Amino acid sequence: MLLSLAMLLFISPTVTAITDLQTQCTGTDRVYSGTSCYVIVGTTKKQDVAKTSCNHYLGYAGHLVHIRSTGIQAAVKQLMNSYSSTITNVWTGMELINSSVSTNVNTNWGNYYRNGTFVSPTYLSWAPNQPSPYTSMNRVLYYSTTDGMFTAAASKTYPFVCEYEEALKQPVTDLETKCVALTSPLYPWFVDDVCYLLHDSDKNFPDAKVGCNALNGYNGHLAHVRTINELWVAEALRSVAGASQLRIGIEQTDLSSTDGYNGWYLTTPTDQPVPTTYLPWAINNPIAGEPTIGIKAGYPKSFETLLPPTKTPFICQYASVTTTTTTMTTPTTTETTTTTTTTTTPTTTATTTTTPTVTSTAAGANCTVTSAWTTWSACSQSCDKGIRSREIMFNNSENCNITTTPTPAYQYESCATGVQCKSSSTKMTLLKSECMGKVGSHFAYSSCYFLANISGTQADASDYCVTQGGQLASLFGEDLVSQLGSLFLQSSSVQAWIGLKVTGGKLKWMVDNKPHALFKNISTPPTGSECYVLVSDRSSQNKKENPRLSPMDCSASLQQAICMKSDHIYSSYSIKKGKKVIEAESPESASIEVDFNACGARCSEIIGCVGFNFNPSGGSCIPTKVSPAMPSVIDGVTTYTVQIESSWNFYERI
Repeated sequence: MLLSLAMLLFISPTVTAITDLQTQCTGTDRVYSGTSCYVIVGTTKKQDVAKTSCNHYLGYAGHLVHIRSTGIQAAVKQLMNSYSSTITNVWTGMELINSSVSTNVNTNWGNYYRNGTFVSPTYLSWAPNQPSPYTSMNRVLYYSTTDGMFTAAASKTYPFVCEYEEALKQPVTDLETKCVALTSPLYPWFVDDVCYLLHDSDKNFPDAKVGCNALNGYNGHLAHVRTINELWVAEALRSVAGASQLRIGIEQTDLSSTDGYNGWYLTTPTDQPVPTTYLPWAINNPIAGEPTIGIKAGYPKSFETLLPPTKTPFICQYASVTTTTTTMTTPTTTETTTTTTTTTTPTTTATTTTTPTVTSTAAGANCTVTSAWTTWSACSQSCDKGIRSREIMFNNSENCNITTTPTPAYQYESCATGVQCKSSSTKMTLLKSECMGKVGSHFAYSSCYFLANISGTQADASDYCVTQGGQLASLFGEDLVSQLGSLFLQSSSVQAWIGLKVTGGKLKWMVDNKPHALFKNISTPPTGSECYVLVSDRSSQNKKENPRLSPMDCSASLQQAICMKSDHIYSSYSIKKGKKVIEAESPESASIEVDFNACGARCSEIIGCVGFNFNPSGGSCIPTKVSPAMPSVIDGVTTYTVQIESSWNFYERI
């Protein structure tokens, strides 16, 4: 009886709680639908101005609406009709990705988030004769009269709809609050814990370099554009201000150089220069002998060289955490000289390389500790996403008597191998489609995993995940720790609750507040730390396993949790009669089960199980970690074969 009910266990709980966003999302100009709040703005603006104006709710990384489904389209249409009968067109967050590729290629359109990342839509409701073949029509409007999407030039002005997603919620910081409060002639945009600020006043390079001081308490510097995402942000601000060109914080430190293509550095007024290689030159650039860089119209090829005396507007950036150069003093006595040196480990992000310099004046010498990063290690994963690391190495100058060895530092960042994982199914379901449409979500093993920002204990985190239509994550798969740790590290360091807990003296996954069998042995944590978190560090003073599962006091208050959504843990299966899937690597042993329900229950307790073979005549059960929905050959290696055998049936997770 119990075995026959196994397939029905652990159904996801019903959503009952109201979120903060849902409570605040009230008024004739807004509506809460699904897990997002949509706000319509009737003032007409250019698309770049519109996308920098989604600041109604701080902490949610507001962006122009992503029409990802018929449900969202219907909600936007209803909002437009109820707000004003005269508004028929609104800007969306969809933009053309590559102007050299045809507009008719669906994957050449992206729903953009405010940090320049995008997701190619799986839902496109183009109106007749759309999209336009002209690449100058590189933005997308929703037209409610015909209930379809039209392309338009970014310079046109229309009303717009902002979207605020529950999944993007972050704590509101002092920096964000101060950033969005700034007004013209300052043009602010808060993106990924950084306040970008365009100063619409013309300054030469020396003055602009020391002119980033608009936010008290935060060290600013000219913006460092290191990726196409950051260039997208800078280009939007250039367009908002209507500036033909503006300065950023990249220069050649060797003023005698005649090589315009090499020797470029990210610089600040205080820190050591850091080499940079992201240099998307505009046509007829660079020009040798012009040692500073600005950006102009022509994204994504928009870098141009400028002479230092040239006066232009400029972009600054202010971060919550700043890195400074530390100058050391040396205590002395009349009899002996003791030199004490302390090095402050730099705070970095995954794409910033900071090499501190420490000076001392022991015995009148000019002593310097220099540093350099080692090369990045190999990616920790053999497929999809993983983590790589590097170490900063310190060296003392030869004429220096400093004896204290500075503390080493390690840095970690997300990496991708480009090789598909075996657990990646090609079957598309509604849950998978919704999951893949959200930035920061990961779909694996019939479940959608996402990072939630919730302050509280493990029990609080569990309750919060329930309000999101899911539960605290159980990591059903060996690769999930690495996959999720890598994904979330792209935004910031992670210390997030998961559903692992000591119950009855044994570690169990807590599913629907009930203990579930542990899938992989993990050492029992010390007393007082019966719960677990997933940790993924951006930096550390000692080399650590990263990412990792770490024990934690269940009553500790953390700021993050990993939630998961799935129809149920014992998944539904589709049957393929007369077929048997043979796993090529590490196949599971056969067992005798009472029926296919019991075989499915066994599958659910195996890491990465996505289906099972069952022989109804004899009860033979062989779970598999592969299925016909996956590639049969990965990286040149056969992963499974399918045999035609009338006495067997294959049950595939759906």
